[in-house]
Amino acid sequence: MNKKLLQFIHQSPSQLEFGSVKYRLMKPESGCGLTDEEADWAIAQYICFLMLFWLYPNTNYFVPSQLIDQVWHCHLLDTQKYMKDCQLLFGSYIHHFPFYGLRGADDQQQMYTSFLQTQQLFEKQFGVPMIGQSQQVFNSENLQPSGCHLTQNLEQLRPSIPVNLDELLSRQIA
Repeated sequence: MNKKLLQFIHQSPSQLEFGSVKYRLMKPESGCGLTDEEADWAIAQYICFLMLFWLYPNTNYFVPSQLIDQVWHCHLLDTQKYMKDCQLLFGSYIHHFPFYGLRGADDQQQMYTSFLQTQQLFEKQFGVPMIGQSQQVFNSENLQPSGCHLTQNLEQLRPSIPVNLDELLSRQIA
């Protein structure tokens, strides 16, 4: 195993554990319904993805596959644990920006370019393709870019549709 990866994982072994993430991934009703082996492999992919951000903290183009993003979502849903893990690993909260590729054709092209760059750096760093084993285990949708990316930049332009809260709530409460 890569020496830097071991350093990353063992910064605080008693605090960094992914059992609750695996539990959620394996539950069909609350996760993905993965097998034990599939969940282990998906978590390993996610940890390697996080390590890219740890190794290259000033890079904002890391785009996960759909599968890695599913693990990320399971991790994010336990907000207290996710915040604690981010603090432990990165020293700050790592944001999940879910609008990448949705803000027009140029943004979508940039997302695919970023996904390709992420895959290339992943393979260079770990010696295996980011989506290698998943080609056999998971459907082709999981091999696509997720439309999300890691960021510490809070100033991302979010797409928005106006919502009139006064009107909405007055209809609900009336």
